[in-house]
Amino acid sequence: MRRKFFKIKVILKDRLSYTDRLMILAIIAFIFLIAIAAALIYDINKKPEAGTTGFSHKYLRLNKYQMKVKFTKPSENPQHLIAGLLQKDDGIEFYGIPQSKKVEWLQNGHSHNFDKLPQGKFMILANAFNSNHEARQVINKYFGINLPFKRRVELYTYFMYGGLDNKPDMIGEVLQPPENYRHEEDCISLQFKKIHLNGSPLKHREIKMLDMMLRDYKDTAIAFKMGIQVSTYNQHKKELFIKTGTHSRTALMIAAIKQRATGFFHKVSLG
Repeated sequence: MRRKFFKIKVILKDRLSYTDRLMILAIIAFIFLIAIAAALIYDINKKPEAGTTGFSHKYLRLNKYQMKVKFTKPSENPQHLIAGLLQKDDGIEFYGIPQSKKVEWLQNGHSHNFDKLPQGKFMILANAFNSNHEARQVINKYFGINLPFKRRVELYTYFMYGGLDNKPDMIGEVLQPPENYRHEEDCISLQFKKIHLNGSPLKHREIKMLDMMLRDYKDTAIAFKMGIQVSTYNQHKKELFIKTGTHSRTALMIAAIKQRATGFFHKVSLG
């Protein structure tokens, strides 16, 4: 074996130039460095951050949908953490599973199924659902009145609070305002809740305008798809600028994306 290795070494030395041998060594070294980097990345992903539980480092895998969340230590920019992710975070953060429209919730660094929600917390959601006549009508229409009441409340929670962000959905016994979360672009939740941008509720046509702006449609194309004249569209756009306190399409889109008024279907917002 040693003789064969020695012969191969001699042949390679005779046939390869000094530059070729350096090139081969460089390639081997590059592959070795990639292997080390991959091992380090795997090790980092495997270890949970200090102050978080085992749930935290799973990157919040929701079925086939994987959302990578930026983790920081409690003393470093805590506003970027998902609500309820730290062990001492008593706020409740609901999040939806898009494939099943099931709801889970985070509190004190632990994730729980919706049916594990304390009765008092559930009744707060149930009262909100019962007082929202439009939501009851829409959910009954799309999912059936024979659906168990608890499941209908869960669906209501999914459409109202299904997104993950850094603001708890329930603080103590107080249910917070609904999120801008949409299950899909033309989500049924638009029939019973408002999408807000810079504190102002948006009309349905304004949401459509933002969605098309995000896809980089020109103003003339948006007007055509909305079935209106360009001059009418320009008036709507001007009203939208005034309402949201923005002065350009770029500023408008930055605000809309940051506040999830458009483009964040099934996604996480950390802004």
